[in-house]
Amino acid sequence: MGRWLRLAVLLIAVTLAPRPASAAFITFTEAANGVDPISVLTNLVPTAPFFATVGFFEVQGFHHQGISDFPIVPGSRSAGLFKPGSSTILTDYVLLTGGEVFVDAIFGLSQNITIRFVSQETLVSALPGGFTFGGGLTLDGTLQDLSPFLDTLPEGLRVTVQANVPEPASLVLLATGLGLLVKTSRRRAARV
Repeated sequence: MGRWLRLAVLLIAVTLAPRPASAAFITFTEAANGVDPISVLTNLVPTAPFFATVGFFEVQGFHHQGISDFPIVPGSRSAGLFKPGSSTILTDYVLLTGGEVFVDAIFGLSQNITIRFVSQETLVSALPGGFTFGGGLTLDGTLQDLSPFLDTLPEGLRVTVQANVPEPASLVLLATGLGLLVKTSRRRAARV
C-alpha cells in the first residue's frame, strides 16, 4: 500500500508543479460568408478595445512572463497567405509590431504588441512601408501558422490565420447570377 501512496503523491506533485508559460497566441478566423467581421481568439492582455470591420481586425495588447517566458524581437514585420498559384499576390496578411520589453508594476517583464489582420488581395510590393516581409504560405482554407514568417518563435507568440478559399461552385453561381442580371438589364433597356 505504501508504494501506491507514494505513486499518488508523486502524480499529485507533478500535476500541481509550476510549469513554464507557453507561447502567447492569437488566432484570426475569417467568416465563412465573407460578410461578417473576422473573429479573434487570444491570450494577450488588451490595452485598447479590439477594432474589427469586414476584412480587418486589429488587436493592441501585451504579453508578460505569465503568458510567455520569451518576448518577441522588437520591430515591425509582416507575413501573409499567397493566392493559390501566385508568389506575388497575397489574399490575406498580418502586420505585427512588437514594442520594447518593459517592467510592469503588476505583471513584471512585459511587451506591447499590435497585430493587424487584413483580408484583401494585395501585392507583396504594395504592403505598408516599415514592415519587413518575412514570407508566407499558400492559402488553403485551413488554420495556418504564420509565426515562422513573423520571427515570433520559439515560445514568443504564435500567430495563426484561417482564411476562406472561394469554392469553384460558388464562383460559378456568382458568375451565372451576374450574367443573368446583365442580360435582364439589356432586355429592359432594349424595350424602352
